[in-house]
Amino acid sequence: MSGQFRIGQSPLCHQVRRGDHINVIFKLTGATCNLDCCYCFEKRRDYPSHRTIGEELVSSTLSQLAAYELSIELHGGEPLLVGLPHFTRLLDLIISSRPDVSIRLQTNGTLISEGWCNLFLRHPQLSVGVSLDGFQAGNHLRYDNRERDSTGAVLAGMSQLERHGIDYGLIRVCSKDNVGQVGDYLDLAAVRKNVKVVRLLPCFDDGTALSSNVPRTARTRQAFAVGQDLPWSISFEDFASEVMAAYDHWRGRGYFERFLLDPAIDYLKMGLSGTCASCHFEARKCFHTIAVYPDGTFSLCDELDDGARWPLTSSDGAGNIPNIIEGWTEIDAPLTESLLRECEGCDVRALCNGGCIAIRRRAARVGRSEAYCQMQRTLFDHFSVMA
Repeated sequence: MSGQFRIGQSPLCHQVRRGDHINVIFKLTGATCNLDCCYCFEKRRDYPSHRTIGEELVSSTLSQLAAYELSIELHGGEPLLVGLPHFTRLLDLIISSRPDVSIRLQTNGTLISEGWCNLFLRHPQLSVGVSLDGFQAGNHLRYDNRERDSTGAVLAGMSQLERHGIDYGLIRVCSKDNVGQVGDYLDLAAVRKNVKVVRLLPCFDDGTALSSNVPRTARTRQAFAVGQDLPWSISFEDFASEVMAAYDHWRGRGYFERFLLDPAIDYLKMGLSGTCASCHFEARKCFHTIAVYPDGTFSLCDELDDGARWPLTSSDGAGNIPNIIEGWTEIDAPLTESLLRECEGCDVRALCNGGCIAIRRRAARVGRSEAYCQMQRTLFDHFSVMA
């Protein structure tokens, strides 16, 4: 196959076709951020310069994807660093082009002000997600560029949202800094009346390379000096335990009446109906997500670690996005193919659908492929009983 993998050959990984749903992640500021979270994968990428995404890149992307259904994420770095006027222009451009599109903003919350809240109120199709790993403890890995704790600034931003009556979600990275504390986290989330979803993300981190041109604090550089076993990385078993404990606490305390809990809801939905919103469990995987960068390039799902990017347009001005996502793509074909073959005969194959290809590729490279699959079996077994 000449090092290439033709999607569409496996029922677990469908080829992109016109009319499919594509998730577009605009990396508005690239890696530029006012925090230096030590586990941040975006700051490990090599960026040619510190730019922001302009209107022409957004317009080109939307034009090339006119034949597809879209959802959009505004991401970074810290996306609010583009400033309120520029952000407003980009948002207006997106909405004027695709009035019915859902738009999600992921922010660290430290810059949320009254001005930002007024903008959010004017655009109800925009949902806000705030990254916070812990309210009192467990947030120590998210410090600013002067190595100061960010928790107080994030809580102030959340209070701004609440004063303006804006609902939002919380995004918690589960790391060694906070694993085992998820019950306390949910208790504190439950008293914030505008929190409508809590999303748990795993910190599976086996990479040790820092970018050569993205500045990092001395604290972060020192943390990476330990080598392969990064001090914040958790195991697949740790994350399975955390998700199960979170669900049991959420259900036991009746918090399901206040906010949703991901990925628990995804596991329940897959067990009950065979479908959910997570690309991990659908056949529409990495090829149905693209990330657009300030330098005019794009990649497939930003969790893929092969670094492959393409220019949005070719030298003759033609758009490249449809050709890439619908055609051949240079990911590690033999590895991806072998991972999907491993799913044959698995008792949760119909639910897991191969899981997250990006995570599985990284796990396979360090000999942890079976541990990933065991995590999925454990979680699907747990939630089949709960359902």
